[in-house]
Amino acid sequence: MQEVGMVQNTAELQGCADRNEMKNFFKLINAIYGPCIKGIAPLLSSDGTKLLTKKSQMLKCRTEHFSSVLNPYQPSPMLQETRCQGQVPQEFKYATTAHLFQQKGNRQICDNHRGISLLNITGKIYARILLNRLNGHLEQGLPPESQCGFRRHRGTRKMVVADRQLQEKCQKMLTHLHNIVVDLTKAFGMVIRDVLWNFIQKFGCPERFTHSQ
Repeated sequence: MQEVGMVQNTAELQGCADRNEMKNFFKLINAIYGPCIKGIAPLLSSDGTKLLTKKSQMLKCRTEHFSSVLNPYQPSPMLQETRCQGQVPQEFKYATTAHLFQQKGNRQICDNHRGISLLNITGKIYARILLNRLNGHLEQGLPPESQCGFRRHRGTRKMVVADRQLQEKCQKMLTHLHNIVVDLTKAFGMVIRDVLWNFIQKFGCPERFTHSQ
């Protein structure tokens, strides 16, 4: 009797698969095998001597494990040496320049391509560390309130919304509004690096920070 029922269920499943009725196909599977029972498998402690079955114990064990693996307290020896000497290894500075077409103009003209420097993974991590420290220093009220470019929580969309609100208020108050749009050509590519380091030092960054670039 059980074999007959299995053959019948198999035929129904095959028919649903042939007709591409996936909803009925999985519905029959759930009816045959029943709902999936989700359980939490026990976990061994960090020293491997105790079997943890309680959810709170397992969460604590996983927290300790991933904290030791993903959040090491001490930085790597290479970063410590770089910080003490104040010099960045040349391998961190090596970059591969890739050119991307800007999707406008003639593709055969080099000026219509944008150059992007691709750092290796180690160089990216070190550059991110420096950027986070620089942003943390600059956010202490150093830039003027009117500056919105390259600042957190002041993206282009928010500035467009603010500009539209300003236009609406000026229309209601019958006040003239003058907007000036300045498009800098290759703003970052034409920056003189030595002058940039001097400006960063004027903002209060130590000379050692600029030498680590």
